[in-house]
Amino acid sequence: MKSLHQQIKYIEYEIGKYETAYKINEKKLHEGDSSVILVMALIQDTLQYLNSIKVSLSTLKYTDNDGA
Repeated sequence: MKSLHQQIKYIEYEIGKYETAYKINEKKLHEGDSSVILVMALIQDTLQYLNSIKVSLSTLKYTDNDGA
């Protein structure tokens, strides 16, 4: 099993990918492509979920460090 630090780094990596995808779709929206609105909403939901996981893992990490 991966350490909490490795899991947090992986989540941060995934967040970066979704943020990039969001920016690409945001640019398309500004260019007039309204078909990306639903995709952007899904990306936002995914980003919120990933950030929630990151906070949870960070909390576990700091809790584990306090007990060490």
